[in-house]
Amino acid sequence: MRSSLSGAHAAQPSGHAAQFTYNGRPQYRVVKRLTVRRQLPAPPDMAFAWLTAYTPDDTAIFGDPPGGRRVTRISGNEFSLANRFPGTSLQEETHVTILPPDRWQGRGVLKFRSFKVAEYDQSWVLRPAGTGSELEMSVDINITSSLVRLYLLLRPGFIEREIELHYDRIKMAMIADIGAKTQLQEEG
Repeated sequence: MRSSLSGAHAAQPSGHAAQFTYNGRPQYRVVKRLTVRRQLPAPPDMAFAWLTAYTPDDTAIFGDPPGGRRVTRISGNEFSLANRFPGTSLQEETHVTILPPDRWQGRGVLKFRSFKVAEYDQSWVLRPAGTGSELEMSVDINITSSLVRLYLLLRPGFIEREIELHYDRIKMAMIADIGAKTQLQEEG
């Protein structure tokens, strides 16, 4: 089944079984897979560096106050990212592994206060596309909360729209940031 939100940049949901662990025990759930593709204005090497340079201010591109992300380097190419969503009791924790030169992956959990409401596995791949690149993000989402599952039944397409919006904001921030740097380099 294909859910089209923006034509060529459609999210593709499907259900399948995946294994997650909780308290060290495997948990099998039917999860939703979504894939989003975005054309980016920078070549893959520049886009990769921009997308994987994690800072505490990263969430400001989504309208959050600066400093909304805690970034912890676990090893040379592994990071722990913790986001708090202002005005809510939601928090997100993601373990990201960077796999140069063009991909990275993450496993995370979304919590409401101390209750886990969803867990997910993500992967990102950058490919050359014209003078820029294409970012493909795939995510397997397991909604663990019955209340959230009920909410999503009442708001079909909510997750797809939120993910599409999230990646549109990333694209716009990259255009603004890389455009400003290019203009400074040309003037300097």
